[in-house]
Amino acid sequence: MSADTAIIEFIKTPYIQEYQWHSDSLLIWVADCDWQQFKLVLSKLCNFEDGCIPARIQDDYIYIDLSETELLSDYFEELRAGFPEV
Repeated sequence: MSADTAIIEFIKTPYIQEYQWHSDSLLIWVADCDWQQFKLVLSKLCNFEDGCIPARIQDDYIYIDLSETELLSDYFEELRAGFPEV
């Protein structure tokens, strides 16, 4: 799968429940019941050398700060377009 296809799949994924821009960082929340499927989508874009995705559990959601991944720097403009500030 090409990177272009993977970023489109990431932006359109139904697994992201909520997102928020904080300065130049994108924060996303994924329901814990969707975590395994979302992890497959995310892993197509990020190379996690130690095998783990930087995530924190909050209630029944998984919180990810994309500034902790290369995804934000590699696809910043695409993410800004796909996740507009509200």
